[in-house]
Amino acid sequence: MKHDPESFHDQTTGVVALLVLGVGLVAMFARIPNFYAIWAIGFAVVVPLVAILTNSEFGSDAESSAEETDSDNPLETLRERYARGELTDEQFEEKLDRLLETETIDDVKTHRATSDPQRERER
Repeated sequence: MKHDPESFHDQTTGVVALLVLGVGLVAMFARIPNFYAIWAIGFAVVVPLVAILTNSEFGSDAESSAEETDSDNPLETLRERYARGELTDEQFEEKLDRLLETETIDDVKTHRATSDPQRERER
């Protein structure tokens, strides 16, 4: 079974939060004085600390995912190339049509299997 690092981060933080809650409840039912301090310290210090420690790229996730989204989005790349003048209107429309035809992996496989040999030689 594969473990996604992001899901590992979410699970670890959730488990620690449940542990803090459970320890606080046990302390409350055991009539330990100032049991609420367990929750205050647990949720204000321990849970955020675990969240930070289990996520090695803390703070840069939003930036890296935004960069990946921009660079991995072929439609955005196509638009940028057209805006810079690298593509003519006809080239842009042809590439846009091809891009829209091949939105999924299965579409790409089908497109490659049915593409004409002349188009392959042009590349």
